[in-house]
Amino acid sequence: MKTKKNKKMFCLIFYLVFYIQIYGQTDNTLNAIVNAKNNLETSEKKASELSSSYNDLKKDNEKLQKRNDSIIKAIGIQTLNTQKVLYKNNYEILLSNLKEIDNLEKQIKEYQNSYKIALSGTTIATLISPTSNALGASFTDIIATNSKSILTDELNDGKKTKFSNIIDKIVSPLVSSVLTSNPIGSIINNVLQQALTFDDGKIKQEKLDKFIISLKPHIEFYEKFDREVTDYETKLIIYGNDINSQYRKLKNYRKNLYKTLEIADADNAYQKIEELFKIQNENLNINDLRGINNSIKVIDAKKLIEKMPDFDIDKNSFTDSYNNYISKIINILNNSSSNTNLKFDSYKLSKVVDKLETSKIDNN
Repeated sequence: MKTKKNKKMFCLIFYLVFYIQIYGQTDNTLNAIVNAKNNLETSEKKASELSSSYNDLKKDNEKLQKRNDSIIKAIGIQTLNTQKVLYKNNYEILLSNLKEIDNLEKQIKEYQNSYKIALSGTTIATLISPTSNALGASFTDIIATNSKSILTDELNDGKKTKFSNIIDKIVSPLVSSVLTSNPIGSIINNVLQQALTFDDGKIKQEKLDKFIISLKPHIEFYEKFDREVTDYETKLIIYGNDINSQYRKLKNYRKNLYKTLEIADADNAYQKIEELFKIQNENLNINDLRGINNSIKVIDAKKLIEKMPDFDIDKNSFTDSYNNYISKIINILNNSSSNTNLKFDSYKLSKVVDKLETSKIDNN
């Protein structure tokens, strides 16, 4: 029984904290929602642009490699002009691949930014006070009102006043603000503990049960949020793992390419390619060109580039998941507006809904 109560208390804590996450601190929270949405859209646009650029680079690289094959197959490779064409093509293949890697890394980092922004929205809850009344009534007010009206109705006036004063201290902003770990659960637990021991246990169990039942509409309200937050957070984690997996694969490929080309410092990668191809020397003869084209570094690097793994991050799945999550939250709010058992202000609730509508991301 104790385990079930603890579990119920923990769940209640999570529901209420998430409620405050989205609706606490009225204007500040609503502005944060819009800012997060703008940041997400910016990251999405950057990622989309980088993705398009990456695809173009990939196509160019494939054309260069095909051109190389055609040169070698069509004519001999002993003439100076042929070696020059092959030399230029080899240089462009390696240079293009370095750009491809850099571009892809930027793209992945933009997706990581989007992921972090979205994930932060599911963890910011613990920073907001349980005394917020953004929807018209804070949960501490609800606890105080219900505990006083239900738990004290069989006490005499003096004891009612004494118990009410105890409750006021428990739910006061000063006290509740220092309960940094599960503040709402701590407040409820403190109320129940005081009720159990007050006046040698004069407050009956049926009153305690009635008090808990009085909170049920709000608990159910927060349960819905809990389900959506948990589901979305799970999807975010999967998405984040996919991004990180792609990034590890990219870094491993780059490491192997740099090792093949003997590039020790990524900042000097382009310089090393120029040195390998002796770009500064305008008087390369056929032996110089042949030596570069047939060098182990160039040959092995091209082999590695031909086997470069595909990198594919589905941004639409992330955006769709995010928008669906926001839609579900909006649906919960719209349904709650007609629930008379929830002590929320309909105007404030509709204001939050409007803000959430604008937080959706354009998937184009």
